[in-house]
Order: sequence, then C-alpha cells, then structure tokens
Amino acid sequence: GVELGFMALAVAVALAGIGLATVLYRRREGMSERLAEALGPAYRLVRNLYWVDELYDALVIRPFYALCRAARAFDVGIVDGAVNAAGVTADVASQLVKLFQTGYVRNYALLFLLGTVLVLFYLSTL
Repeated sequence: GVELGFMALAVAVALAGIGLATVLYRRREGMSERLAEALGPAYRLVRNLYWVDELYDALVIRPFYALCRAARAFDVGIVDGAVNAAGVTADVASQLVKLFQTGYVRNYALLFLLGTVLVLFYLSTL
C-alpha cells in the first residue's frame, strides 16, 4: 500500500543523493568547489551544520561551566572552610585544655574550688 510507496520513494531519494555526491566529488574535478562558490552563504550554512554546535556551546556549555566554577568556589571556600575551621577550633581547644591538665591532683582540686566559687557567685546574683 501507501507504506511501500513511501519506502520506495525514500530509497530512491537516498540513491539519488549517493549518485549526486559521486558525480560532484568523484567524477567531475573541481565541481564541488565551483558549487560551493556559487551557493555562497547557503553552502557555508549547511557546511557548518547550521552552527548548532556553536550555539549549543554558547547557550548551554559555557553557562554550565560558569555555574560549575561558582559551585567549586563555594565548595572550596565555604564548605571546606567550615570543615577546616572545625578542625582548627578543636585543635585550639585542645591546646587550651592541655594547659589545665597537669597531672597533679592539687591543681584539679584548685580548679574544682574555683569552679564552685564561680557557680555560687552566679547563683547569688540571680
């Protein structure tokens, strides 16, 4: 039926294209160059595939890369900075606590007494 007709037409168009390409690029020397000059901008448009790749690069790839660079800067500056700050804070706190850990019971008793006095002072001011 109709489908066979369209299939035959598609095959005929494909064979005609193959034949035309053979004539233009194999049999007649310089024919393709003359045709390119004659068609001018239309030939360049088709030759450059309608500049779809350039358009895709400008509208999708470059903005996506810019977004990726911004995300990387955020990750390195903010996220990694917060993680590193937590590590530095723990290190500084351990250095401060180390000052009070002498290994002598009398020092611990003195700190306990000072802490008790501070708590009592705080409670008396309420």
